[in-house]
Amino acid sequence: KTCDKKIITASISDNGYVAVVTESGRYMSELTVYDIDRDNQIFAWWTTEQTICDVDFSNDNKKIAVASIGTSNGQIASSITSFYLDSEQPSFKVDFIDTLIINVTFKDKNNITAIGDNKLISINSEGAVLNQADFSNEEFIGYTNPKGKYSVLLLKDFTRNNNYFVRIFDSYGKLIAEKSY
Repeated sequence: KTCDKKIITASISDNGYVAVVTESGRYMSELTVYDIDRDNQIFAWWTTEQTICDVDFSNDNKKIAVASIGTSNGQIASSITSFYLDSEQPSFKVDFIDTLIINVTFKDKNNITAIGDNKLISINSEGAVLNQADFSNEEFIGYTNPKGKYSVLLLKDFTRNNNYFVRIFDSYGKLIAEKSY
């Protein structure tokens, strides 16, 4: 397949679905999901309020989580929206003010972990926020958020001798380990 629009991000599922997020002349951004094996489009969604910055497929490949960013009343605003791929209506949408979400990943039990510039957020499969680990008083250096059980943050703490910290969280957003360097 070729794409005539500028690609913002893309993701591929284990079963051969491809999610492509593009710029749009009519919308802030568009999401299209293709079934590569059957060479057809199976899902499409667009937003006029925010720009989609990341997408991920659920472990069973039936759902997709979408992270989007924009502004609301002059503040940074992010959303996590989840869809079943056989429905045009979102199964849920959760909004966050003053957090710039950059990554969204399905974890165990179809929980979703989102990484933002100042917090790690865990959401269950119904859209309830399970936990928010705030790190707004530290410098966000990096992260890894693979599928599975754990998410890892690298932070620099200005209040404790500029130490670096590695923090490990489970799929419910609970801190399970921390090591300073």
